Amino acid sequence: FGEAFEHYKTAKNSDGMINMLTRMGDLSGESSVEGKRDVDFYEQTLPLFDAEKQRDKLSAMLIRIGQAYKARDDAGRAEEFFERAVKIHQDAGDLASTTDTLLSLGFPDSPSYLTPEARARVDEYAKRAEALWANDPGGRADALRKVGQKYLASCERFEQTRYREVICNFASPRALDYSTRALALYEGADDKKGQGLTLA
Repeated sequence: FGEAFEHYKTAKNSDGMINMLTRMGDLSGESSVEGKRDVDFYEQTLPLFDAEKQRDKLSAMLIRIGQAYKARDDAGRAEEFFERAVKIHQDAGDLASTTDTLLSLGFPDSPSYLTPEARARVDEYAKRAEALWANDPGGRADALRKVGQKYLASCERFEQTRYREVICNFASPRALDYSTRALALYEGADDKKGQGLTLA
């Protein structure tokens, strides 16, 4: 991969360089390749992205870096990169992508709702996603629906595990609350599609 990276560097092929650095990072993990860890390779990709044309890819890389730091229990650095990922979309005025990024960060795929701190974080990201749409009832309804679906999926994901009771006791009432508020907004706007998506 090192030779391939040099080839792309000589050719001034940014996408190729990003690809090789990402692969080297994936291979190294928390260990060291050529004296570098995964985050060292990942962070080298950041100036190679076209911030305007590759906003989604740049945001995804920032999240990847944040997750790598989180795996090392470096919460401060992880949060720094997560917030940068959110800010990219927010600065561009893309509230839909900002919402999706907040929810992907806020709702983990592992049973990490088991501490009060973790549950507070989930609620915080859900509220931030809703707040983005304070002046747009249609967008707010969509955000509320997505949040409700995220909470519901959290319960369903761990239904067959020993974590089911604690996670569903936390997530189910919130899923109902957000979905009910989304449905009320859709009904007020006579948005049949939104109503159908909420009730599905």
